[in-house]
Amino acid sequence: MNSRKTFFLVVLAVIGGSLVVWDYFKGTTTTDREVQSKRVLNLDTKQVTHFELVRSNQTIVLEKTGDNWDIKKPIAVRADFGAVSSTLDELEFAERSRTLTEKDLQGANLASFGLTPARASIKLESKSGPITLLIGNETPLKNALYTQVAGRREICVAPVSLYDRATQNLKALRSRTAIEFTPAAVTRLEIKTADRVVELKKTDSQWMITRPLIARADQNKISELLTGLSEFRVQDFVSEDPKDLHTFHLDEPEREVTVLTGEASKTLLLGRSPTNDADQVYAKLKNADSIFTVAGEPVKKFAVQINDLRDPRVLAVEPASIKSIAMTRGTNKLALQNNGQGWQLTEPVNMPADDAAVNRFLDDLTGTRAKRFVADVTTELQQFGLTTPTAIVTLTGTGTNVLAQLLIGSVDASNEVRFVKRADEPFIYGVETNALDQSPSALAETLAKKPVATPATTNTPPNGTP
Repeated sequence: MNSRKTFFLVVLAVIGGSLVVWDYFKGTTTTDREVQSKRVLNLDTKQVTHFELVRSNQTIVLEKTGDNWDIKKPIAVRADFGAVSSTLDELEFAERSRTLTEKDLQGANLASFGLTPARASIKLESKSGPITLLIGNETPLKNALYTQVAGRREICVAPVSLYDRATQNLKALRSRTAIEFTPAAVTRLEIKTADRVVELKKTDSQWMITRPLIARADQNKISELLTGLSEFRVQDFVSEDPKDLHTFHLDEPEREVTVLTGEASKTLLLGRSPTNDADQVYAKLKNADSIFTVAGEPVKKFAVQINDLRDPRVLAVEPASIKSIAMTRGTNKLALQNNGQGWQLTEPVNMPADDAAVNRFLDDLTGTRAKRFVADVTTELQQFGLTTPTAIVTLTGTGTNVLAQLLIGSVDASNEVRFVKRADEPFIYGVETNALDQSPSALAETLAKKPVATPATTNTPPNGTP
């Protein structure tokens, strides 16, 4: 073989290889073209930004903004992303079982296909341009239907489900989320009834009750409330007429729940149950017309008393942040210091403490929970044994930073709870009797590091003779 012929064959191989590479990476593969040729539409749903479902009695218009779909007509409401995506996916992947070409249709009565006019149509707009799919009658066997892309001559035989998609009920496309927000982004929660308002605010990731009193909130309970609220789902859409507000008693709702994220706020009005279904509750967003129902059971969680939302932890201090502990009961004192290497008793004696025992004591102490919220504001401390506390526990962090100081009072008449009060709060708690009842000296004995016993030895002569 001469060099000229060899060179020519090499060039052909390079060109062929380049075409294969281009076909694979940049173009459409042969397999892709075969798959695409079977589809009713040449459509990429990711590019669709607007579509309309048109039938004789109604047109539904949907538009995409960012990652969300909204219904624009016949009413302006949020669409269900899953329902819209499902509709578009079916349009994209719908396959033709047969194609009637212009030649096949010569002499045929086109009206018999139900395409002039069409029974329904789907209009789509995307970055590649508009496209309209006309949907006609079912085939004689009722297992498919005739469709046509507007402007084309050919008619495709396609799945009957396309007609169901084009004529689906408005409710099927609507978002079923009763109130849309992100729980982690909420900075204020308000629960309002006819006679009271409970308000909570989040500062530095910590929830506080701000109305009707200022107190620490139970972080887990607030998180559960917000998560539960975000999961409220519409059971049924009842009305779009603002005049029906009075009919469904939502002009005077049982409860209003407001969430604020930054400066934006949303309020959900919760009313009564329908007379024929106690398991549902009428509801609506404050600034929207739609009246709907939600499941009644989750709504009950918002019929809360203020004490249900309070932090039951009396001290609310992380054990790891505590660097020193002081307890006084009259002249009896206990003091411990964490020197970075471990815990050291400094009163009533100076000696190493048992780290494990101290940590258990701290877990018990910081885990003390209110069994009863006894009083929120009182000047009558004497009746609780707190004018002159029976004991005082002080927890200090780094340096002289007092994390919490607990005043320990008397036991109630039933002998069920002991009254205690934090020095920095007006509240009086009733707690179960626990480590707070021990005397400092008894605690010191429990917390002291026990010496390690060494086994006794006897002197034995080297030769083993006793």
